[in-house]
Amino acid sequence: MIPINKFISLFPHAFAKQNNLPPWEVTNNLAEILCEMTTHLDNGYIITEGVAIHKTAPIENGAVLKAPVIVGEHCFVGSNTSLRAGV
Repeated sequence: MIPINKFISLFPHAFAKQNNLPPWEVTNNLAEILCEMTTHLDNGYIITEGVAIHKTAPIENGAVLKAPVIVGEHCFVGSNTSLRAGV
C-alpha cells in the first residue's frame, strides 16, 4: 500500500484519525469524515448548516458551498466557485 502522506504532506495533521486508512477509503467516506471533523473545530470557525468557514477566510459573492465543507484558515474562495459534498 502507498501511504497517502507521500503525496499530501499535511494529511497526517489534518486527518489524524484516518492516517492509517487507504486513500480510497478516505475519499469514499470524506463527507462523513468532514461532518465529524466539524464538531471538533475551534471558535475560529463559523459553522452554518454543515459549512464551516474560518473567520480569516474570505468568501466572494457568488460562491456556492454545499455541506459538508470546511474552509480553512486564510483560504480564499472566489466568486463562481462551487464546493460541494466533502471538500
